[in-house]
Amino acid sequence: MAERRAMIRSLLLIALVAKCTALPPSCDKCYIRSLDNCGAGLFLFATGNKVPETDADQEDFCRSQSEAQVWSRDYVQRCTRGMTRGHADHFLDDIKKEIMERCFKSSSYRDDFTKYAPCLNKVGSKFHTCVKNFIMDLDVASRLEPRQRITGGCCKYKKLEVCMSDAIRGTCDKGAHDFVKRLLKHYEGNMLGILCANDWANAKCKAIKYDDKPGDASLRSVIAPLIKVLEAIDA
Repeated sequence: MAERRAMIRSLLLIALVAKCTALPPSCDKCYIRSLDNCGAGLFLFATGNKVPETDADQEDFCRSQSEAQVWSRDYVQRCTRGMTRGHADHFLDDIKKEIMERCFKSSSYRDDFTKYAPCLNKVGSKFHTCVKNFIMDLDVASRLEPRQRITGGCCKYKKLEVCMSDAIRGTCDKGAHDFVKRLLKHYEGNMLGILCANDWANAKCKAIKYDDKPGDASLRSVIAPLIKVLEAIDA
């Protein structure tokens, strides 16, 4: 049964990728802004306050997110090197897994997403603010000296977890809370789970000295500043 589900998911991925449009001209340059434009849709609530509540809307949303994942991976393969490329690939693997599980119509994760989407949308503006602030925070972390950059980025991810958990408290039931935890676990995945395993202690996070400049508010994607954080590994 597990093998059959895996095969169906693989076929779904092929179908979604087949529907993706060709790489847009705006995505074919090795500029971080190109990646930011083409990878903006990877995270839920990254580009707006709402997620789809119907199957029809979900199909379009899945296609859009799959495109963002494919285009981001194309950038990573062409424009990064060394361990930066490897870790970015692992991050995109984790993102792809979340998208595929949510877009697979016979998955319990998809069922839970559909069930809780209306309540998630009630706090959608708060979620959007959490993700937007995370993107800006990663940009701030990317300016740290290389030896502190990974830890700084991990501390910012922990801040995102706390923000999203606080945003839903008091509005949605325990089932919705549990879904958000599963979503964040997907985003953490193998890449952040390994890199950040020892970096989330409050003492370590409080010891990081960020500069006084705010993050770039025009950034729209998580992966653009994340790439700059990961480049510390190859520095």
